[in-house]
Amino acid sequence: MPSLADLSQAVEAYLRGDASLDQFADWYSRASRSMFGESPALTEACVKLGALFSELDYGEMTEDAFRAELANAALAVPSPSTRS
Repeated sequence: MPSLADLSQAVEAYLRGDASLDQFADWYSRASRSMFGESPALTEACVKLGALFSELDYGEMTEDAFRAELANAALAVPSPSTRS
């Protein structure tokens, strides 16, 4: 399973437009397969992201709203430069 830093980098790449929604969703699908054996912080971040994908997949949220929610959620994922 990727680290919180990997997750943060993937989110940032999608938000910058370096990865399409499909590419980001595919990455998340592969990366989150073993999330429940990882740290609580990583598991929580993956569960939150999974919930956002579900809302998007079931038409409860637009891609613009998904991006906005993701940008807010990404703030809770420490990047490598902000961790102590």
